Amino acid sequence: MMGLQYDVHEVFDEYGDMLLRLALANVGASEACDVVQDVMLRLLKHNKPFDGGEHLKAWLIRVTINRCRDYKRAHRNRNLPLDAVASLAIESHQQELIDALGQLGAKDRNVIYLHYFEGYSCPEIAKLLHSRPATILSRLSRARAKLKNMLGET
Repeated sequence: MMGLQYDVHEVFDEYGDMLLRLALANVGASEACDVVQDVMLRLLKHNKPFDGGEHLKAWLIRVTINRCRDYKRAHRNRNLPLDAVASLAIESHQQELIDALGQLGAKDRNVIYLHYFEGYSCPEIAKLLHSRPATILSRLSRARAKLKNMLGET
């Protein structure tokens, strides 16, 4: 997938689920689909080459986070709950975790998502989010503490 020699259908097949989960962690269900669609459209318009699959994946993640932020900014007066996966058959403790994630700020939520759901390390997240690794480590630690407090765990 070097340069402009990638197929958007293949990209969507490979990264679409990840992008949707990331968008769901930031906006509501119907909005998440719109965000992912917009990201794919931006990919079609993107005319600069990528330096391999990891560069493409990082670009997709960054654009998805930015589009979610833009969407929330544009719809600031609307309450956008994290109800995206409510239609899935999930256990109550999973729903509690999803609700707690929805109460975190976007920066904390994205760090938690990228680390635990996508398996990125703190230095990798720092690079993706244009931040320092120490900042990401602190944010991850604080976000875990907030989640622990919200879920009433000791």
